[in-house]
Amino acid sequence: MFDQRGRDEPRLVLASPSLRNQRLGADSRGLLFRGRRQGASWEGTAQGLSLPASKSRLSDVSPDVGATSPLLAQRGIIVATVRILRWPSHWSGTDSPCTLVSRESKLGYMSSIAVRSDKGVAMFPEMPAHEVEFLDKVRDFVAKEVLPNTREWEANTAFPDEIWPKLGKLGLLTMTLPKEFSGPGYSCAVYCEACKEIAKGDPALAMNIAAINALCVGHFVRFGSKEQCDKYLPGIKTGDIKLAWGLTEPDAGSDARRVKTKATPIEGKPGYFHLNGQKMFITNGGKADLIIMVARTSETELSAFFMETNQPGFKLTKRIHTVGVKASNTVQFELNDAVAWHTPCKFEEAIGLLYRGRLGIAGMAVGIAEKAFELSVEYSKQREQFNRRLCDMQSVQNMLADSAMELEAARLLLQKGYTMFDQGLPVIKESSFAKLYASETANRVTNRAIQIHGGRGMTFEYLVEKLWRDAKLTEIGEGCSEIQRMVIAKQVTK
Repeated sequence: MFDQRGRDEPRLVLASPSLRNQRLGADSRGLLFRGRRQGASWEGTAQGLSLPASKSRLSDVSPDVGATSPLLAQRGIIVATVRILRWPSHWSGTDSPCTLVSRESKLGYMSSIAVRSDKGVAMFPEMPAHEVEFLDKVRDFVAKEVLPNTREWEANTAFPDEIWPKLGKLGLLTMTLPKEFSGPGYSCAVYCEACKEIAKGDPALAMNIAAINALCVGHFVRFGSKEQCDKYLPGIKTGDIKLAWGLTEPDAGSDARRVKTKATPIEGKPGYFHLNGQKMFITNGGKADLIIMVARTSETELSAFFMETNQPGFKLTKRIHTVGVKASNTVQFELNDAVAWHTPCKFEEAIGLLYRGRLGIAGMAVGIAEKAFELSVEYSKQREQFNRRLCDMQSVQNMLADSAMELEAARLLLQKGYTMFDQGLPVIKESSFAKLYASETANRVTNRAIQIHGGRGMTFEYLVEKLWRDAKLTEIGEGCSEIQRMVIAKQVTK
């Protein structure tokens, strides 16, 4: 719902279905609406909107401009309208949730923020300047250092060792590390968008960066002690300490509670445990210096541990070669009285890190699909058959149209998920929405890309075949599509 008056001036409209059919009287003038998006925080009342200049480039939003209309429940959803003095250059997106609160209690849930002017409608505020600048650096890095080497890395089934210090220098290994941990404090939006951009150059690298940030660095933030953070985080930032997350086992895949690796306290060494068991399909496990290990502390309880790999109790048993994301070092290993440092947390708490991780994999999937779509459009414009370009043939147009539509829908689901995460809202369902749809979209789009390329698409001369193989991982890693559907179903029926 948009304010139709004063169309020469952009207007911010906040809508809340939870207030449908409610009439807000004069005593509602103390009502506040609050939101947080990609590092920019704001709040307003019927009297105005405030956005700290230090947090966003939207610094010329007036903090005290009068509202153009009072708080209403007109047509069931309009809550407030305030005037914005400048239209940002590239707002885009879809629903942007925020929380509606009063001075006393939470009243409802904002499901839409939108801006309307003669320039059209936009629904996501722009990123603050420092995050935009960071993503520009990521794109430049991908263009110069990643995409030109993706075939070589795949042929070698490995990333070069020098890639890690470069990633560390750019800040890609600690995007999720808050400022209070001496990190950049980037938003989840930046994390997902960075995963997307890296995937356009090399999906295997994007997969590693997604997992390191959401699962490994995220674990330090949530559960690491000061002593643990002080010991490991400096090396993690520089890329000198490489990370992996150790959950999956030969008998514990989608059913993660079947983990058998056993953790036993070491007598006389508080906080340290011996780990015994096997792990399998561990991303970057053969290169990692430190692995966050999930292990069983009792018949009913699981917890997590920091385990250094440079010790006798850790033994690599197998490099697992995969059909896609071949450069990623995926391994199986054994633990025989391996020494590990406990990070007190419950299994459910540790697994909660997967929600942001799923958004990262969704970003990876969107990146793969975007690259395949770009290559498909470019090829269809150049290739001629029957005296016509492929893009002028209806059958090819249908494939391009379907890919464009599905790709846009995947982007919007991803944007909604990371926007909600940045606002501190639950994303259990939304992360599964994004991950499920984006991963299946990536597989459909890459399949169409090969079809458009014809026989050439099946050769190693064209990147679409690699993207096609790499896309499959996104339907499996961080919870397969079947698990995502199960999560969604539980959320909508509870």
